[in-house]
Amino acid sequence: MEPTISFSLAPPLNLVIQCSSCKTIVGDTAANSYAATIGATKIIAVPAASDVTVDRIPQKDTLDSQTYTYFHVCCSGCGSVIGRMYTEAPPEALPLLNIFSFIISKCSSYRLGSAAIKVSRGDKSEVGAVGVANAIRTEPTAATAAANGAAPANNVGDLLARIETLETEMLKMQGMILLHDGQLQTLPGYPVAAEGGML
Repeated sequence: MEPTISFSLAPPLNLVIQCSSCKTIVGDTAANSYAATIGATKIIAVPAASDVTVDRIPQKDTLDSQTYTYFHVCCSGCGSVIGRMYTEAPPEALPLLNIFSFIISKCSSYRLGSAAIKVSRGDKSEVGAVGVANAIRTEPTAATAAANGAAPANNVGDLLARIETLETEMLKMQGMILLHDGQLQTLPGYPVAAEGGML
């Protein structure tokens, strides 16, 4: 019979943990972290987290006649359940009590320093910030792709979804600018452009 819980007290250091739905960074394995398997659930447990909320509705699981009580840990960015905070567990799981246990299947991760930022010389006709901005490109390394179990970001569907999100955000920003301009024009002394002209 396979054990209900198994521990590895040394998960990879400098691992950054993200919500797989919205890519919000929720924690890292800088210190005092554990990798564990509870039943079929693989987790990385860390003592501190950011951008998460812990609900206060107790959940119970029973594995091999042992009861685990926990609260759901949710991503603050999108509300997805990405982990658990165990409050009651059998003796062999005591290191997991009252720390953040992120479920590996609901999170993505990367090792700190695994992306390469390369600066090319660029076109000499481009100077200043524009030239620098056009020269910098970020490329995932083979280690990043392997760690995430996927090919580098060449997925057309993902790129189209990102473009659609950016267009939506841009339209919101334009609406806010028009709203603020309308409010500014009601102030005394604010210059108003002539019909169809510029100031």
